Amino acid sequence: MPKIEWSKNETVIEKPTDALKITKEEVSRSEAKTELSIPKATREDKGTYTVTASNRLGSVFRNVHVEVYDRPSPPRNLAVTDIKAESCYLTWDAPLDNGGSEITHYIIDKRDASRKRAEWEEVTNSAVERRYGIWKLIPNGQYEFRVRAVNKYGISDECKSDKVVIQDPYRTPGPPGKPKVLERTKGSMLVSWTPPLDNGGSPITGYWLEKREEGGAYWSRVSRAPITKVGLKGVEFNVPRLIEGVKYQFR
Repeated sequence: MPKIEWSKNETVIEKPTDALKITKEEVSRSEAKTELSIPKATREDKGTYTVTASNRLGSVFRNVHVEVYDRPSPPRNLAVTDIKAESCYLTWDAPLDNGGSEITHYIIDKRDASRKRAEWEEVTNSAVERRYGIWKLIPNGQYEFRVRAVNKYGISDECKSDKVVIQDPYRTPGPPGKPKVLERTKGSMLVSWTPPLDNGGSPITGYWLEKREEGGAYWSRVSRAPITKVGLKGVEFNVPRLIEGVKYQFR
């Protein structure tokens, strides 16, 4: 009986297992029969299998290429970006393994992350690009998102996002510190104040300083452009054209 040997991708299969079974049968003194079977094939079983028969006179072999098709592996790196008061965008990477078949589309779901056992709600089942905008979300709502890939053989496992709060990243800044008069002359006052503790999520670009005569009804701006000069004790501005002897209020 010739010696029979199986290999996968040029690596000899030393002994069969329950997942990869090999049978050998002697038909006659000069003839043998062998069979390799994979009862529950997975994507890892794909490759080139070689059966080699040899005796003292030489050897012969035959190759067979095995391709295993399956649903895709999950998408990767799902991120929630461009969050606004009622919307956001999702971005993600393609699966590492498309299952041997082209990804046709993605399924996107959302759910209320503030509720226990909240059901998933489908956003779309036809996303093609790996960036998708989601609208009409509840302001200040807490959400969780998931994405699944689809090919002709099925739907992948999910890739879930972290929990996120839907809110505008920018808001009105907090109030600056109370204006203080540092210096005064007959016709001017140097007024200073400290920046707000909360800039609203964006750098402060300038300030409007207004004045009025004490007890007056109307406020007026003291400059034509926003004030940006920073002094030793905070933002400051020298207010000109004041009337000597008149009391002023600033805001």
